[in-house]
Amino acid sequence: MEKPHKSEGGVLKFERLLERVVGRHFSYPNSPEDPALLLSFAQGGHDQIMPGDPSFHAYAAALNVTLEFAFRALDVLELVPFNDKLADIQDEYAPSYPPMSPVTSAFFAAWMALDAHDPLTGKTLGELFADYLKARSELEFLQKALSVLNDSHCAFYEVSGVDGDGVRLWDIAGRRECRC
Repeated sequence: MEKPHKSEGGVLKFERLLERVVGRHFSYPNSPEDPALLLSFAQGGHDQIMPGDPSFHAYAAALNVTLEFAFRALDVLELVPFNDKLADIQDEYAPSYPPMSPVTSAFFAAWMALDAHDPLTGKTLGELFADYLKARSELEFLQKALSVLNDSHCAFYEVSGVDGDGVRLWDIAGRRECRC
């Protein structure tokens, strides 16, 4: 799903959508510990919380909360057509029946929230969530995490090399090398 061109009409439609979304209260019953975990990361206390890579734990926590918002926001009347389009795409690219898709449900969910752009507003659900949090002055530490997540994109990479400077990745769809 390509990013639509931002037009004045798209901006106005987004502002109306944001008003409707800001008027709702969203909670995170499926990931109640994640906002507290993110706050702990923001305050620098992540080392004592859980073993493993703290950046992965922060990513997973931010994505969990974002997905809870996204699934509930897709019920907003203006987003129903977008929801229907996402369901069609999921049926095509991530079927849950043989033949199984190499696209996992976790990868699809991340793409849906962070990369798929609503054709009417030009925004992703992650961008909508960041704007929702900002408008409600909530979870500033999650807003910061979302700015990084919203500025990234999902893709499939092949590791093409490792050296003292990092890792070389081949972006399979983009047909280009990336270094990280």
